[in-house]
Amino acid sequence: MAKIVQDYNFNVPGRKLFDCFLQKVNGDSFFHIEEADRVDLTIKLEKGTFWSLILGIRKQIVYLDFDLEKDSTILHIIVKGPSGLQTKIEKYLQSCVNTLPTLNKADDAGKNAPDKDYKYIKEIIQREIVRIPCPYCSSLVDNTLTKCPHCGGDLKWS
Repeated sequence: MAKIVQDYNFNVPGRKLFDCFLQKVNGDSFFHIEEADRVDLTIKLEKGTFWSLILGIRKQIVYLDFDLEKDSTILHIIVKGPSGLQTKIEKYLQSCVNTLPTLNKADDAGKNAPDKDYKYIKEIIQREIVRIPCPYCSSLVDNTLTKCPHCGGDLKWS
């Protein structure tokens, strides 16, 4: 399972974005809100599968942390699960951003209002490598290898 960390910069008030996002998630049955802390502006979402309900495995978790800046809101998103979860999160956020006022007001000198879209800052992807015992020498090897580095045996994972 992959762990994806993304940072975004929004030009809207952080508390209003937090409230709007919670409202969107509450109205949809896709995620379950595990925790929502209005003081720290953090949210923990879970998406369960059949096996996670029965055995507690394969849970897909999303953490959101809203940081308030002077003229923007920085959002840190950590996704533990497939990449499809982050597209759902981005749709919620974009619909909230479109309904909220921007932090920087355009002055009367005819300047354009700031863009209400968000800025993508960075992304970090961490993948877990599973280690499996070699069928020949029993030493632990990465499941991505085709030959054992210890004994040279062919590794054919089925």
